[in-house]
Amino acid sequence: MSSLSNFIIPLCILTLVSRNLGVNILKGLEKTQENGPCPDASVILPCICTHNNDDNSTDIDCSGVTSENELKKIFNSTLPTKNFGKFIIMYNKHLKVLESGVFNGITFEEFFISNNEIEKVENGAFNDSFATAYMMVLLGNKIQHFPFSTLHKFANLTYLNLNFNPLGSIPSDGFQGITTLKMVSIMGAVKKIAVGTFKNLTNVEKIYAAENSLRKVPSGLFVTGSDRIIYTIINNNNISSVEPNAFDPVEGLVINMDQNSMLLIAEDVWKNLLEAGVTLYLGKNPLKCGCDIAWLVRNATLLSQISDNTQCSNGKNIHDLDPHDYIHC
Repeated sequence: MSSLSNFIIPLCILTLVSRNLGVNILKGLEKTQENGPCPDASVILPCICTHNNDDNSTDIDCSGVTSENELKKIFNSTLPTKNFGKFIIMYNKHLKVLESGVFNGITFEEFFISNNEIEKVENGAFNDSFATAYMMVLLGNKIQHFPFSTLHKFANLTYLNLNFNPLGSIPSDGFQGITTLKMVSIMGAVKKIAVGTFKNLTNVEKIYAAENSLRKVPSGLFVTGSDRIIYTIINNNNISSVEPNAFDPVEGLVINMDQNSMLLIAEDVWKNLLEAGVTLYLGKNPLKCGCDIAWLVRNATLLSQISDNTQCSNGKNIHDLDPHDYIHC
């Protein structure tokens, strides 16, 4: 049984994106061309256009705008092209709303809108990029209203990151129909998730829902229908109850439930998942390690799929339990 290194890399990537997004993007734009497809700088000030010769992409950074009207005015200007790579707004204290139609027919492939004061993204804000956008990173804002009803219209949306926004909840059909999604991340963003939210995400590989206020995982909650899923990360919640058939029984899937409030490892919940080849992380849970885990302690193969950091509430590692102590169960 390996350690946390199995999923520490993707989580580190998310953390780096969350905390150092500006540095990462700016480094990627260091090699530039004087103008390229960029308009004259005075036309879009205070936005900045940068052309990257390495991948021939042209990006616009509007972190310096001071109002919604100013942002809209910039995209009402005559630009030499309607197709851009990245759209960036970071650490902006002025924008509260990303308005419908703000981009005025300009398309982007990637949106990086992070660590701002934005509270609302209106329906129609991203409509111009339905055919082009594959990455949307809107983390660390103050977004309470987001156009989930339009997400299914994106033809190529692959990565969606809404971490650390006070969304509260997500509509049960919020992600429905987005068969192109490979990663969805809603860390620190919701208090509840409706059953069916992740249904039919047939190509999804990674779901991050850590650091929320989830208390239970009902049947079907994290079932996606994807045979490619490798991570369902729900650590640092307050989960004390998991119902049967709550996850995809897919070989190679890692379910991280570290730092929750789990007391039991119920056979009817976990046996079929472990038999399917799922790896389960249960570190820092107050596990009773009573007769509820007799089935697991007696099966060395299934036990090997439980993380090495899993301990009982008395501090004893679950891998050190003696099967003979459970004969009476």
